[in-house]
Amino acid sequence: MKGISGETFAEETLMRNTACSGCPIGCIHVGFVREKFMEPNQYLYRQVSYDHERFLQRLHAGVTNAFKVLSLIDVTEKMGLT
Repeated sequence: MKGISGETFAEETLMRNTACSGCPIGCIHVGFVREKFMEPNQYLYRQVSYDHERFLQRLHAGVTNAFKVLSLIDVTEKMGLT
């Protein structure tokens, strides 16, 4: 699906790659979610780490927007459901 393809995540949501402590590879992807919190144009940016397994799970939930996938990941992690 184009809306949640790896290319879409890389082009639209990726802020940076990072690595676990002591690892030289850096395969953790960190994206962002933008949320309006005050009018007229004030936004909060949340950083959300993701991997392919997590967002492929969201495909089965019918979500086809990369930012909505990251929002779901953020909520499920906060609830301890990952």
